[in-house]
Amino acid sequence: MDAELVEEINQLVLDYNKSENPRLLDEIQIRLKHLEYQSWLLKYKLKIIENPNSREIQERFSKYERLFGHYNAYTKYHLIIPLMLYLLIHHKENKPALETSLSFMNDCKEFLKEGDFAKTKTGVQRFITNTRFASLELRRFGLLRSDDKHYYHIWELSLFGILIAGSIYFDYRYLMRDHLFKEIVHKEKAYQFFQGVLNKYTKQLYEHNKIRIILESILDDRVISEFLGLYEKRFLEFVRTIELVTEKGYKPAEGHTKNLINMLNSINADREITKLANSIILKKDIEVNMKDIFNIINPKKGK
Repeated sequence: MDAELVEEINQLVLDYNKSENPRLLDEIQIRLKHLEYQSWLLKYKLKIIENPNSREIQERFSKYERLFGHYNAYTKYHLIIPLMLYLLIHHKENKPALETSLSFMNDCKEFLKEGDFAKTKTGVQRFITNTRFASLELRRFGLLRSDDKHYYHIWELSLFGILIAGSIYFDYRYLMRDHLFKEIVHKEKAYQFFQGVLNKYTKQLYEHNKIRIILESILDDRVISEFLGLYEKRFLEFVRTIELVTEKGYKPAEGHTKNLINMLNSINADREITKLANSIILKKDIEVNMKDIFNIINPKKGK
């Protein structure tokens, strides 16, 4: 049995008794279901259930597996865009990667499914594991900083990541909150959906006037001109390469992906880029309702 799960339930009960927040009841119910599943599974493995091979028991086993399995959880590909926007909102907090993933889960937990809370064979909750894999996808496309300080240790958006996340945020907040990503297909295929979003917002980075408007909406005024100057000098070629990779697919053996990898290595070693990335200050009023984002990426989920 999972002692940590029991402690979580006890703490949630204490919190609920103090606040009577109905959202906490939902969280308690999910964890009680998980505890019930663990108890029943242990009995099943120890053969202390009557008629363990009966049809009724097998159906119950299948029901639990569906409820707490990976099919009833967000995949790593579903979590890429929510994680990117979360990192924009919490830019420069400099928390270790594990602490960031736990905070991300805490901010999203009311929108999650039973399978997200279940632990995998490694003993880690599935959501935490999938968040780590989502961060690898962000890094693969140059959306996370990957210099020595940040590689795997701290998740921080790169300058390109800030441009993409900022562009999404701009549309979310100022233009089309109710229609965000509506024209992008493949919602049933989360990875293609992510690539479609990335390709769309990468193409927008050729519109210099819009870039300035976006930067003015998210960045402190002191770094905007420097950001634009460096963009003109170093990032246009990188943007063209990213666009090509999203259209042709990330294929390490092919030239367009090799070019991207080489560019990322060059960016990670560039002192000017590192200096600007270290100086980035975001406006204090940046805020995204994660419920909106989860409803967009998984509209069938009725929460």
